[in-house]
Amino acid sequence: MDAQSTSGQRKIHYTNGRFGFSVQKRIHRSLGGTRNYDKKIWEAFADRVGWKKDGEWVLYHVRIITYDKSRDENDELCRNESV
Repeated sequence: MDAQSTSGQRKIHYTNGRFGFSVQKRIHRSLGGTRNYDKKIWEAFADRVGWKKDGEWVLYHVRIITYDKSRDENDELCRNESV
């Protein structure tokens, strides 16, 4: 198993199946995503997973990311807090 698979499986395990690469893939596909880039779908995906907040891209290098295991995968996946 490669490092990406191991990391993804751990993330899925320790977040009760709410986070990880396969979860992101499922969300992307649920929005109509394919292997082909589509700006509208990419932006919707970014909103859904918490990469964008209020229409703006979140700068994670200046944020603390707190995963909330109690949230449904259809909710924003993480809460961003200013440092």
